[in-house]
Amino acid sequence: MADTTKSLTAHSTVGTWLEHPVGGPLIRGLLQQAGVGDDALGPVSGLPLQQLVVMSQGKMPQQVVDDLVLQANGGVAPEETETSGWVEKVTLGRFTGKTVVVTGAAGGIGRATAERIAREGGRVVAVDISSDRLEGLAAALPDAEIITWSVTSRSRTTSTRSSPRPKGGSMGWRTSRGSTTTSRRCTRPATRPGIG
Repeated sequence: MADTTKSLTAHSTVGTWLEHPVGGPLIRGLLQQAGVGDDALGPVSGLPLQQLVVMSQGKMPQQVVDDLVLQANGGVAPEETETSGWVEKVTLGRFTGKTVVVTGAAGGIGRATAERIAREGGRVVAVDISSDRLEGLAAALPDAEIITWSVTSRSRTTSTRSSPRPKGGSMGWRTSRGSTTTSRRCTRPATRPGIG
């Protein structure tokens, strides 16, 4: 049960908001406007409410979170003394020398996966049907090695497959399809150029 004496902030978890007698109805009202139930937030219940702004990729602006915090606290923004919930901890070099193919990389879980792998030193082959959003992913991480592969574009497919293989390193696979994520690591060298 949520502590109703503690102020709700942007760093309070989604689960805390849902359990709170004031925050719960606010969140449920927002979800109702979007036509979804609060079960849609189950996978992110341990994340801070603030994280939803980033995860929504512009669909949930910062102003929505700021307004929720004010409404939950009688119009007064509480002082944020500490963060709670999930905080990303990047492990530099974890994917150095590895190539990871990420399907669904233009948005949602796929994009978050591709960004994380790139920040941790991996080469990402980002695959999706939205070429514009794939280019946005590459532009958002200019220092990362990201190859975009729009499965609707034959020319992009050809250029990606013919790109040079990195020397050494291994290939790993990560596929993201909505809420289902599977991983497979290849134990033998890749034989196709551009996927090594």
